[in-house]
Amino acid sequence: MVLERLLVIDPEPSAWPSAVAALIGAVDMIVISPRHRLRESDARRIGSRLRERGSVLVSIGSQWPVGADVQLDVVESRWCGIGIGHGVLQSRKVTIAGGGKGAAARPRSLDVLLPGPGGAPHPVATVD
Repeated sequence: MVLERLLVIDPEPSAWPSAVAALIGAVDMIVISPRHRLRESDARRIGSRLRERGSVLVSIGSQWPVGADVQLDVVESRWCGIGIGHGVLQSRKVTIAGGGKGAAARPRSLDVLLPGPGGAPHPVATVD
């Protein structure tokens, strides 16, 4: 990510739908964390515009009122590397559950180390 191209906005709650709508199509990805519950009609209108323009909206938190095309949730988290009262935190193992609509409708889950051995997220092999 090129931080020089990062845009951070914090509109008033009443202007929030208009601000997001203005960004759709102008940027490829919009990451939001709404401070209030969005009206369902605004969420549907934004979703329709996203599909038309090809932008991606990532909503952090549980304030999105309609079902997402893809939804990811951290369902379990455990820190690795620390002993009984001593040691250094090395990574965090998280279990991510996913689902959604259409092709993403089948529920799935994945264990990931954050960070992994090379510094990037790394899938954890499961033993069946």
